[in-house]
Amino acid sequence: MHAYERLASDASVTGDRRTALQALMAHPFVRSKHTAERILDEGLAAHREHLPQF
Repeated sequence: MHAYERLASDASVTGDRRTALQALMAHPFVRSKHTAERILDEGLAAHREHLPQF
């Protein structure tokens, strides 16, 4: 398991936004914090009904 997968799993269980952001920033395809923040914001907004912990 890659670090970003472990972080994403932890974030999904705890609802910790900082950990979710760290997971995105650890992914090799995400090249900047700005991009990671946009992905996180858009993803959480699009799936808010399934992610009440956030």
